[in-house]
Amino acid sequence: KYSSRESAAEESNLSEEEMLQMAADFLGEDSAALRLEYEYEGEGHKRCFSLGDSFVCVSGKGVDSMGQSRLVGESKLSPEEAQKAAEDFLASKDYVNLKLVSSRESGNTLLMGFAEYSDDILCLNNALSISIAMDDGSVHAFNAENYYPDAEHDLQWNIDSAQAEEELPSSLTLEENRRVCIESPGG
Repeated sequence: KYSSRESAAEESNLSEEEMLQMAADFLGEDSAALRLEYEYEGEGHKRCFSLGDSFVCVSGKGVDSMGQSRLVGESKLSPEEAQKAAEDFLASKDYVNLKLVSSRESGNTLLMGFAEYSDDILCLNNALSISIAMDDGSVHAFNAENYYPDAEHDLQWNIDSAQAEEELPSSLTLEENRRVCIESPGG
């Protein structure tokens, strides 16, 4: 709660017009078509806009979340096709250096979690989620409230890959080796 991420998000003060334009761009629509649903002062100075059955919430750091209230029809896409749709969407919105860390079907949607992946390090606490409607491949839900694209990590490793492998019990076989970080509540 007291990490530098929170203060960085609060420092960014987007104007009302910038927030509206950011929401419109995210939906690929004209800003005049969006309607302000609610706003509140406080952390991030959040504004939520709607258009039809879609909504987008924007805070001082940018787009936090997006969702649709429509019912998703019968699945026509495979999980692999839905994952590709999610990856394409994220790339189109400049969400880069992400790796899929979780995936599960829920109804006729595929909910996926992506975490920051750079310099061969998977940062699990710098993550976002996206849900793809498997009837048409559209984004049904998106949440980036816990994603900070400019996060800086001061990582120091006490052990290298070979040393870590040596510590495994002989009854285990190593299938994959990677570095993973997660920030503790105190930073």
